Amino acid sequence: MSATLLLESQFTASSPRRFRKDVLRVGRWKHPITGQDVEITPLRLQRLAGATRAFLRTQDRRALPFQDGHCWDSMKTLGWWDSFHVDGDRLVGEVDVTDTAARRKIIEGSLRSVSVRIDSDVKDSAGTSYEEVISHVAATPAPVIDGQQDFVALAAEPGDVFHYEPSIAERVLRRINPEQFEGGA
Repeated sequence: MSATLLLESQFTASSPRRFRKDVLRVGRWKHPITGQDVEITPLRLQRLAGATRAFLRTQDRRALPFQDGHCWDSMKTLGWWDSFHVDGDRLVGEVDVTDTAARRKIIEGSLRSVSVRIDSDVKDSAGTSYEEVISHVAATPAPVIDGQQDFVALAAEPGDVFHYEPSIAERVLRRINPEQFEGGA
């Protein structure tokens, strides 16, 4: 009986709808339009995550729009962000991408970056006030917050076809030590 060595490798799906994506990270940037400093501290990241989750719980829709650019046009809605949590120095969200063309661009790698809109002094439909919340997340080719990770497919629909491509590290290890892998090299 041989042991199986599992390595992180690339999986892509033909049409998954749910993805995980980092939307903010700790750091300091200059906004290209306003010229203002944008600083995300660990504390601000935690507060934004908590306030946005609370804001979502009180809203009828329970999700934030994923827009094609920073706009409020329902015809440019690509999907819905329904969950946010802090993972290390990043704020990570989960999105249901309802737009087929947007899903294809994510899978092909041509849609990689997002930009959040952070609103201050917000009241929800129940009258609760929030210092800051994320009001939407937009697809953009030029985000203020650079160094983002790619979208990661979370789930697939019945009938989706998954393609497996071994990582470079796995291909090298398969050649060096093929007995570590089921089926050999």
